[in-house]
Amino acid sequence: MMSYCKPISALEVNRFLSNNNSIYICSIDPGMKNFCIKIEHRYIDHEGELIVSTLLFELVDLRKDYKADILHFLYSHENLILKLNIVIIEAQVNRNVKMVKMQEYIESLFRFHIYNIPKSKLKIVRVMKASLKYSTFSIDTKSMTKYKRKTVVSPRVAMTICDKYLQYEDIHLIETSNKKDDYSDTTIMIEVFFRTQDKNCRFFDHFEVW
Repeated sequence: MMSYCKPISALEVNRFLSNNNSIYICSIDPGMKNFCIKIEHRYIDHEGELIVSTLLFELVDLRKDYKADILHFLYSHENLILKLNIVIIEAQVNRNVKMVKMQEYIESLFRFHIYNIPKSKLKIVRVMKASLKYSTFSIDTKSMTKYKRKTVVSPRVAMTICDKYLQYEDIHLIETSNKKDDYSDTTIMIEVFFRTQDKNCRFFDHFEVW
């Protein structure tokens, strides 16, 4: 009988993080012409220092049959996908039915299909509210235009995070891309995940981003 990756409590998440020195985490920002995915390996080295390395950082154009494209993309990176412990998917706005369906498809793909592959290390699948990308860092966006959030605020936050973790290639990618917000959002979501766990979580450094 097929099992699935069940939602787990904050206490269980913190216990899982505290019992591991190495975490593979993925963040996904759904979209037809801007499906963005980032995979990081965060681990504690022998000196107790946090090391963050980017293993995959890509923006993909999907066709109308996005399900087949997403499956093909994930299988083309099968070795990485099976290492994942945590997957974060950005929640889509309810009024955009197509994107909500894509979000739900991606979630079910990980919770059921990938979770049941024998070599899979998947433990946590979470849909994250978009507002957390700002509120976690105490950024007030009420008076900001959508354009400013997408082209100024998100890239600035993301590049600050990348700079802290010495992800200079990621900074270059964000700076030079026409889709700065998508690359930025996937970067920010990973940081937000760890910052919204226990304050003693070892998988992020305490620093100001804004």
